[in-house]
Amino acid sequence: MKPLWLNLLIRVVSFMWISGVYIVGEASSVGLLEEGKFTLGGEVTWVRDRDMYETETAKVSSDQYLAVLKYGLSDRIMLAGKFGVANLETHMAEGETTFFDIGFAYGLGLKGLLYDGDFRIILGGQYFTFKPESGGETTGVMKHAYSSGGDVEIEWEEWQGEIAIEKDVEDVVLYGGMKYSNLDCFQVRKFSTSEIDSTFREQRNVGLFCGFCVPFGERFKTNFEVNLLDETAFTVKLSWTL
Repeated sequence: MKPLWLNLLIRVVSFMWISGVYIVGEASSVGLLEEGKFTLGGEVTWVRDRDMYETETAKVSSDQYLAVLKYGLSDRIMLAGKFGVANLETHMAEGETTFFDIGFAYGLGLKGLLYDGDFRIILGGQYFTFKPESGGETTGVMKHAYSSGGDVEIEWEEWQGEIAIEKDVEDVVLYGGMKYSNLDCFQVRKFSTSEIDSTFREQRNVGLFCGFCVPFGERFKTNFEVNLLDETAFTVKLSWTL
């Protein structure tokens, strides 16, 4: 079920598209494209110490390697899809750490331009999920007799909405904003005769991000981004307009 904020975002972007309330003019946005244009690229994200809660305080970390395809539905609305691989580590306050190898990851996103003047305001939302390879290796202090074994499966499922402000500074685009995310990591530990289910839920839903985009010619761009408050994450993006 889609969160309330995502339903509102879809309604706002749809209204902008149908009614044309946005200011007319060519967008040079970090995230948006001209109507009918495609962008192919890739991104690498290193997530460290995202605050979660299971039966106790926990943190999760992940390395995510994704290919990204974007399409301009209009000059003010862009659709994006991503797919690739990601791994996961869970760190419990008691000392238990479980490592999960890479598994398939994918996501869908939508962005819309709300205001275009001396600066730009962008609304965005995305869904992202991945399921690392089962059979995670657990080390450190064991809980609930987990030291007796058991195959572990986990799935990362995240809904996210954001608002960003962008500004051109000579040939560089600077941007920053706030995001609201809802992340759950669903874990199942399977034994020969039973299963133990648990869910890691995000402790802080609100986070901040900032970054900059550097163009190389008319078609190639590179982005560097940092996420703070709810997590410590670094992202590098490369894109080429077809």
